[in-house]
Amino acid sequence: MKFTRYFAGVIKNQGIPHIDVNEYRRLFNIISLEAKLEELYKLNDNERSHDRKYTLDIRIHTLKELLDRQTMENTPQNVLKYMLSESKSEY
Repeated sequence: MKFTRYFAGVIKNQGIPHIDVNEYRRLFNIISLEAKLEELYKLNDNERSHDRKYTLDIRIHTLKELLDRQTMENTPQNVLKYMLSESKSEY
């Protein structure tokens, strides 16, 4: 949950970033995907059935790909910088 922790820290220390609606949508998608992934990792760790583990692994892989697309496989700092620059260019 590195993106979620980073964004939470930024909001706590600097306030809510001034980004447009599209970038807020991206931000919330990233947070949501990370929460789903964390839950699936916990379920997978406790699962004993190999069939169920395989199903969870596939779902985890799919969500990781979606997260990579949302974050452009970048660091949280770079993603936030990108969001801020995209928001400025729209105004």
